[in-house]
Amino acid sequence: MSTELEIYLKNIRKFFDDYPQHKTELFGEFPNVDFEDFMDIMRLKAEMNLEEKGDPVITKTQMIEILFNLNGEEIVSDLSDKMFMHTIFGSICLN
Repeated sequence: MSTELEIYLKNIRKFFDDYPQHKTELFGEFPNVDFEDFMDIMRLKAEMNLEEKGDPVITKTQMIEILFNLNGEEIVSDLSDKMFMHTIFGSICLN
């Protein structure tokens, strides 16, 4: 595994450990999602990003998709509107 990937993932984990209020905000809508499961999928997605784009950074959209998938929900996206992600619960602004 690349050093860049390891540093990136350690920084994400450190951020959530140092700022638990942000972890609560992110996972508040997804009470059934386990943080370790989330980090496992984040690792896989970051590895894919590194291979495909040369950069492990995960986008907001990818992070939201991970949360919805772990929560067993399907994201309904409208390809003509890149500003919003349309879900069964309403629209999420990706700004």
